[in-house]
Amino acid sequence: MDTETTTSTRDRVNEQAATAPTQPLTTAPPLEYDQRTRQITRGQMRFFLLLLTINTFLFGAFICLPLASPFLKKMLEDYQAQREQKRQVAAAEAQQKQDAAKLRGLIDACLQYTAPADDMVYAEAEDDVAKLLAAAGRAYLADGSSPNVRSNGGGGGGGGGGGGLFGGDGDDRIGGILRPAQDQRLQDVAKALKSVHWQPPAAHKIKGPLAALIAAPVGSPISTIRDENAVFLHEMKTPAGQRRLVWVSITNRPTSNEYPGNQERLQYNITLNRRFNAYVFDQDADKPVLTSALIQTSTPDLVLLINNTTDGKVELQKHGQWRVFAGQPDKGDASHFTIAYDIDGKPGVIDGRLTDGDRLMLEPRVGRLNSWKSGEEYVWDLADATPTTVPVK
Repeated sequence: MDTETTTSTRDRVNEQAATAPTQPLTTAPPLEYDQRTRQITRGQMRFFLLLLTINTFLFGAFICLPLASPFLKKMLEDYQAQREQKRQVAAAEAQQKQDAAKLRGLIDACLQYTAPADDMVYAEAEDDVAKLLAAAGRAYLADGSSPNVRSNGGGGGGGGGGGGLFGGDGDDRIGGILRPAQDQRLQDVAKALKSVHWQPPAAHKIKGPLAALIAAPVGSPISTIRDENAVFLHEMKTPAGQRRLVWVSITNRPTSNEYPGNQERLQYNITLNRRFNAYVFDQDADKPVLTSALIQTSTPDLVLLINNTTDGKVELQKHGQWRVFAGQPDKGDASHFTIAYDIDGKPGVIDGRLTDGDRLMLEPRVGRLNSWKSGEEYVWDLADATPTTVPVK
């Protein structure tokens, strides 16, 4: 019975299927997958290349560095040496420019310098010498002595007493017009001068821009000159208009001569030999040209009398004592300047004239040109000065 029922049911289904309208067949949609292609980004590629580079470099260093190490070390040392050399050259050039600028400034200051007209730069009278020596470190004894290089004091004058004359007596100078160690006769003269307390001349030491220029670390020909004072310092021009730096100084080179014929007393004539040295430089303080004027009188500057008796009485006569003042440029004539001086209070003037050959002629307004001793030195004779007698002490 169950079989019949099953068969009947199947038949009905088949009939329904036969009588049902025909439906089109539909297929199920396929599964959807991500169809996008995968791409490497630019950042990823850069990172990859970086890693590749580092890896290559490390690999190369591991293989090649042990062999290349000495070569690389030498290259590094050469590089450092070249860099240091360039640094030193640059520093030297900078220092050279700085020194040149400083030197130029000092030279320009010398070209423009003028000391006051009443500035006494040289003196022989005791009171005037005392004034110069009273300014510590600003004066020295101008008796022909030389600085004592063994002393810490250098060439400073110190306080009076005339030690430079007597072979170094505590004033840091040696020598002078007399050298007692060489001659017994000169020992007697030195003792006699010391007994009357003769004061050697004094001069004002170099000051201002000239002192700074001479002491400048960059050497120039002007620093080799040994003169210790400046009577005149200023710019001048030749008649052709060439600029020049002119420096005039005064020096002493005293000499002593025995005067024969007097049996009762010894007589020694002492000449101070005042000399003006004129140095003419170009505007860069280079190429100096020297002209010297030896100015003298027909009578000795000092006469020393020593009695030939047991008392040994000494007398010193002075024939004219000088004072020299700072030279002054001529505002109307750049090739001319003047130096004022006096002898025992009697005033005088020395004219300085610059020629086209860079020779500076110094001509007092009294006296005459005597002779030329050499191509750079001449002698000028002044009128006689009135002698005075120093009381015996």
